[in-house]
Amino acid sequence: MHFVQITFRMLWISCERERQEAGGRRHISGHCREHGPSGRHMHHLTERRSLVKTKFLLAMAGSALAVITLAGCASMTPSTGGSASSSPSMTAAAPAGSDVATASTSLGNVVVDGKGMTAYFFDKDTANSGTSACSGQCATLWPAITTTSATPTVKGVTGKIGTITGVDGSKQITINGLPIYTFANDKAAGDVTGQGVQGIWWAISPAGDKITKAASGSGY
Repeated sequence: MHFVQITFRMLWISCERERQEAGGRRHISGHCREHGPSGRHMHHLTERRSLVKTKFLLAMAGSALAVITLAGCASMTPSTGGSASSSPSMTAAAPAGSDVATASTSLGNVVVDGKGMTAYFFDKDTANSGTSACSGQCATLWPAITTTSATPTVKGVTGKIGTITGVDGSKQITINGLPIYTFANDKAAGDVTGQGVQGIWWAISPAGDKITKAASGSGY
């Protein structure tokens, strides 16, 4: 656009000078009559200048639209900041398809149910009695680990596996003759907050023995 303006200005100055030297428009050259500022060329240059200006304005409008669009997209991008997520569990989920398995926790390797939740023994149960001493509110807080199979699927547990009829009529799994339970306050696989509760609930080793060492954060 600046080039067209400069060209137009130079042509106008040249023709104007020629008019002054010739003493009037009648005697100026055919070039200035046809192509000077008042001739067809001036009209052509004016149209060209308008076209270039229009293209320039359209380009500027397109750039502004692109900036607005990018700004809008940026504002819609989810922030990656914020508070940190909770610490990952120390244990993986139990192997797919298993009723009980083992996993690593802050207590070491322990027995877990099919969802990777820590299993516990209850000191008020009697081995090989065929019954559970945990019922009512106790059964709500300490859900029995159950199975639908007469032969539970086991991964990594070396203690003797069996079943009894639980307080709700389901097949409750036993290890070395003792019923096993999860704890409702354990929220994620690997939690061991039930360890040592009231001095009567204990995590279980793969061999089916009580684990009696303390775990941080256990208890009510």
